[in-house]
Amino acid sequence: MEETIGFLAIWIIIELFFWGCIYFTGFALVLLASFGKLKPDLLSRLESGRVSKKQSGFKVFERDGKKYLGAWGVCVVGLLFWIAVLTALIVL
Repeated sequence: MEETIGFLAIWIIIELFFWGCIYFTGFALVLLASFGKLKPDLLSRLESGRVSKKQSGFKVFERDGKKYLGAWGVCVVGLLFWIAVLTALIVL
């Protein structure tokens, strides 16, 4: 039982670190690649405590006159970047 709890705790920490790194890499890449015209959507929740439908999408949407890329789209950009880096390291 203790092994299962320890494994679960370690797995959760690794997942949070993994997805955090991917999100923040994507965040930086979206800002750099679009020269600031396309903003990455934040992972934060609304005041009501519910996640907005726009925050969980992959698409580009407009809010307050600014264009945003959904949070999942930002994660995909970060993940594709790290896959490309790992592939380049393996091939070279």
